[in-house]
Amino acid sequence: MLEENLKRLAEDLELPPFPPKDRNSCVVLSLAKDLTISIKSLNAGLAFFANVAPVPLQKKEEAFIYFMKANLLGQGTGDQVLGIDPEEKFLTLSCVIPYDMDYKEFKEKIEDFANYLDYWRLEAKKLQEAAQESIL
Repeated sequence: MLEENLKRLAEDLELPPFPPKDRNSCVVLSLAKDLTISIKSLNAGLAFFANVAPVPLQKKEEAFIYFMKANLLGQGTGDQVLGIDPEEKFLTLSCVIPYDMDYKEFKEKIEDFANYLDYWRLEAKKLQEAAQESIL
Protein backbone atom coordinates (compact mmCIF):
# COMPACT_ATOMS: atom_id res chain seq x y z
CA MET A 1 0.00 0.00 0.00
CA LEU A 2 2.73 2.47 0.98
CA GLU A 3 4.77 1.84 -2.15
CA GLU A 4 1.75 2.41 -4.40
CA ASN A 5 0.83 5.66 -2.65
CA LEU A 6 4.44 6.91 -2.76
CA LYS A 7 4.74 6.09 -6.44
CA ARG A 8 1.57 8.03 -7.22
CA LEU A 9 2.67 10.92 -5.00
CA ALA A 10 6.00 11.09 -6.82
CA GLU A 11 4.16 11.29 -10.14
CA ASP A 12 1.73 13.97 -8.89
CA LEU A 13 4.45 16.15 -7.36
CA GLU A 14 7.02 15.40 -10.06
CA LEU A 15 9.49 14.03 -7.54
CA PRO A 16 12.33 11.64 -8.39
CA PRO A 17 11.68 7.95 -7.66
CA PHE A 18 12.04 7.08 -4.01
CA PRO A 19 15.20 5.32 -2.84
CA PRO A 20 14.93 1.93 -1.17
CA LYS A 21 14.10 1.80 2.53
CA ASP A 22 16.86 2.77 4.94
CA ARG A 23 18.23 0.63 7.79
CA ASN A 24 15.13 1.45 9.89
CA SER A 25 12.77 0.25 7.12
CA CYS A 26 11.76 3.86 6.44
CA VAL A 27 11.27 5.62 3.14
CA VAL A 28 12.63 9.18 3.14
CA LEU A 29 10.36 11.63 1.35
CA SER A 30 12.16 14.85 0.31
CA LEU A 31 9.55 17.47 -0.52
CA ALA A 32 12.00 20.38 -0.56
CA LYS A 33 15.66 21.05 0.13
CA ASP A 34 15.14 21.19 3.90
CA LEU A 35 11.82 19.34 4.19
CA THR A 36 12.23 15.59 4.60
CA ILE A 37 9.80 13.15 6.16
CA SER A 38 10.58 9.56 7.10
CA ILE A 39 7.68 7.19 6.50
CA LYS A 40 7.46 3.71 7.93
CA SER A 41 4.85 1.13 7.11
CA LEU A 42 3.23 -0.49 10.15
CA ASN A 43 1.15 -3.67 10.38
CA ALA A 44 -1.91 -1.53 9.87
CA GLY A 45 -1.15 2.06 9.01
CA LEU A 46 1.86 4.35 8.81
CA ALA A 47 4.25 6.35 10.96
CA PHE A 48 5.63 9.75 9.89
CA PHE A 49 8.71 11.27 11.51
CA ALA A 50 10.82 14.39 10.97
CA ASN A 51 13.35 16.55 12.78
CA VAL A 52 11.92 20.00 13.43
CA ALA A 53 14.87 21.97 14.78
CA PRO A 54 17.83 21.67 17.15
CA VAL A 55 16.84 21.59 20.81
CA PRO A 56 17.09 25.16 22.15
CA LEU A 57 20.16 25.74 24.26
CA GLN A 58 18.92 28.85 26.01
CA LYS A 59 15.76 28.90 28.12
CA LYS A 60 15.31 25.22 27.39
CA GLU A 61 12.74 24.60 30.13
CA GLU A 62 10.47 27.42 28.94
CA ALA A 63 10.65 26.12 25.39
CA PHE A 64 9.82 22.56 26.49
CA ILE A 65 6.80 23.81 28.44
CA TYR A 66 5.64 25.64 25.32
CA PHE A 67 6.02 22.47 23.23
CA MET A 68 4.24 20.35 25.85
CA LYS A 69 1.29 22.74 25.84
CA ALA A 70 1.11 22.39 22.06
CA ASN A 71 0.91 18.60 22.49
CA LEU A 72 -1.98 18.88 24.94
CA LEU A 73 -4.87 17.01 23.29
CA GLY A 74 -3.15 17.56 19.93
CA GLN A 75 -4.50 21.11 19.82
CA GLY A 76 -1.34 22.81 18.61
CA THR A 77 -0.01 19.94 16.56
CA GLY A 78 -2.99 18.63 14.62
CA ASP A 79 -2.76 15.27 16.41
CA GLN A 80 0.94 14.97 15.57
CA VAL A 81 3.36 14.76 18.52
CA LEU A 82 6.29 17.02 19.30
CA GLY A 83 9.13 15.21 21.02
CA ILE A 84 12.89 14.92 21.32
CA ASP A 85 15.18 12.47 19.54
CA PRO A 86 17.01 9.82 21.62
CA GLU A 87 20.23 11.86 21.69
CA GLU A 88 18.26 14.93 22.88
CA LYS A 89 19.68 17.06 20.07
CA PHE A 90 16.57 17.66 17.94
CA LEU A 91 12.97 18.57 18.47
CA THR A 92 10.94 16.04 16.46
CA LEU A 93 7.46 15.74 15.03
CA SER A 94 5.85 12.34 14.62
CA CYS A 95 2.50 10.89 13.75
CA VAL A 96 1.10 7.36 13.78
CA ILE A 97 -1.89 6.59 11.62
CA PRO A 98 -3.23 3.22 12.82
CA TYR A 99 -5.18 2.30 9.69
CA ASP A 100 -4.71 1.86 5.96
CA MET A 101 -5.86 4.68 3.72
CA ASP A 102 -6.50 5.42 0.09
CA TYR A 103 -4.25 7.70 -1.94
CA LYS A 104 -6.31 10.87 -1.43
CA GLU A 105 -6.23 10.51 2.34
CA PHE A 106 -2.52 9.59 2.26
CA LYS A 107 -1.71 12.75 0.30
CA GLU A 108 -3.77 14.88 2.71
CA LYS A 109 -2.00 13.37 5.73
CA ILE A 110 1.41 14.08 4.16
CA GLU A 111 0.32 17.64 3.42
CA ASP A 112 -0.96 18.17 6.98
CA PHE A 113 2.22 16.73 8.45
CA ALA A 114 4.42 18.91 6.22
CA ASN A 115 2.40 22.02 7.14
CA TYR A 116 2.74 21.37 10.87
CA LEU A 117 6.41 20.58 10.41
CA ASP A 118 6.93 23.91 8.66
CA TYR A 119 4.90 25.76 11.32
CA TRP A 120 6.86 24.26 14.21
CA ARG A 121 10.17 25.00 12.52
CA LEU A 122 9.16 28.66 12.40
CA GLU A 123 7.97 28.56 16.02
CA ALA A 124 11.22 26.93 17.19
CA LYS A 125 13.18 29.61 15.35
CA LYS A 126 11.09 32.38 16.97
CA LEU A 127 11.59 30.84 20.41
CA GLN A 128 15.33 30.63 19.87
CA GLU A 129 15.50 34.25 18.73
CA ALA A 130 13.39 35.38 21.70
CA ALA A 131 15.62 33.43 24.10
CA GLN A 132 18.72 35.06 22.62
CA GLU A 133 17.13 38.46 23.13
CA SER A 134 16.02 37.38 26.63
CA ILE A 135 12.41 38.33 26.06
CA LEU A 136 10.98 34.84 26.46
